[in-house]
Amino acid sequence: LHFVCALPHANARPVEYNVKAPSEQNVVLQTPILPQNGAFAVPDLPGLGLTFDEAELAKRIQPWRSM
Repeated sequence: LHFVCALPHANARPVEYNVKAPSEQNVVLQTPILPQNGAFAVPDLPGLGLTFDEAELAKRIQPWRSM
């Protein structure tokens, strides 16, 4: 989100967003990032501005395997 907002054309051209699965994409976030009136607000929290739900992340851990 931060990268896209920094692009010079981000405000002039549409940016792709999967509207069919926002609940699946945001389930690991305590505060989901959703468009409001067709636009995203960049979080103003430290770092990327995201707060993760550690319990939801733990459910989705996939062990790394060598091929």
